[in-house]
Amino acid sequence: MLLWSSSALAQGSTKIGVAEEFWADAEWGASFRMRHEQVDDNINEQANATTARVTGHFQSGTVNDWSLFAELEQVMAADTSSYIDGGANHVLDRASIADPVGFEINQLYARYTGWDGMSLKLGRHKLGYRVPLQQRYLGSVSFRQKEQTVDGVSVEGAPRERVEVQASYLFNVNRVFGEDNPVPTRANLRLSGLAGRAAFEIMERGKVEGFLYHMDFEQAPAFSTLTLGGRVGGEGDLRAGIIFYAFEYATQAGIGGNPTYDRSGYLFMQTGMRWPDVNDFAVQIVREALGGDGNVSFKTPTATLHAFQGWTDRFLGTPADGVIDTYGTLSATLGTTKVLFKLHSFNSDHDDYTYGMEWGAQVLFGFSQFSVGVKTARFTPDEKLLDEHPLNNETAKFWTWIQRKF
Repeated sequence: MLLWSSSALAQGSTKIGVAEEFWADAEWGASFRMRHEQVDDNINEQANATTARVTGHFQSGTVNDWSLFAELEQVMAADTSSYIDGGANHVLDRASIADPVGFEINQLYARYTGWDGMSLKLGRHKLGYRVPLQQRYLGSVSFRQKEQTVDGVSVEGAPRERVEVQASYLFNVNRVFGEDNPVPTRANLRLSGLAGRAAFEIMERGKVEGFLYHMDFEQAPAFSTLTLGGRVGGEGDLRAGIIFYAFEYATQAGIGGNPTYDRSGYLFMQTGMRWPDVNDFAVQIVREALGGDGNVSFKTPTATLHAFQGWTDRFLGTPADGVIDTYGTLSATLGTTKVLFKLHSFNSDHDDYTYGMEWGAQVLFGFSQFSVGVKTARFTPDEKLLDEHPLNNETAKFWTWIQRKF
């Protein structure tokens, strides 16, 4: 009896110890973002959406190298009848603003950190292959009020000095249109997906990487592709300032149920200069080409698409003729205020014609613990574009927002 009692006490103390570890270093947090967005597309009535996004998250302490993370998300709107939210609100006569209302579990995953320099996530989580402005293939679309997350398992980290790796198996993509969207492929994209990326630092401030995305979608077979590619980029000091550069190439072909196995290509070239001592003023020129042959084009449906090819979102889906985006940006930091100006020229890859031009401007500033943003953009189609072409309508967008993390 005494032996049994001692064993029971030991087990009880172990359970208490585990509970203490779980809660001892636990963290709670929240975020808030309120935004007004206005869209004129010259087809539907003007759309206006005043929305608010509130999140709350819990990060447990680590027990035997395991921890738990949970994040809840609530999106609200002042008037859901004043815009098309992607299908959930059943509005048909307004321009589109993809911010549906609703409550969701945004993230819920277990994390393992028992490997040197590496970690594993199992469950629903945000997956950003690269920083947001480079999430061309997989991203969290964090500009929208509802984020894009994935269900699956991911491993990432730095197993050796100057080496980064990421690998994922995905079985579902939770899209920004909300889980209650009546269109199944807007709520979720079910798939059998493998993603991998390895990056190596070269010289002092350069990096070379290779990547693979094998994405076989169940409900959207036209998106099912295998993408292979590589990227090199970095920066270096000059007497006048800092020069930066990047070059990327990828090739893509259909897989699984895709009706075509034809290949398409992707090319990205960037160069620019930055002057840290002069208000961090920077200028860059970029050429990004997503190939198309009139039938098949290079597709990236799970990217952070708002970060590419202009802020009016006219190229969320790559046209069959492809798209070549040649653009320049100017940016500077004035105290706590950051300003950015962009000018795009869009052309087809196939048949060599012009889609149009777009300009965009953004101002970001902070006060107290809040950050505030104002952004606007306008797309003007080329005058020679055929009347029946889907891009032959001028589009203007305006945003203003305030946000804070707690």
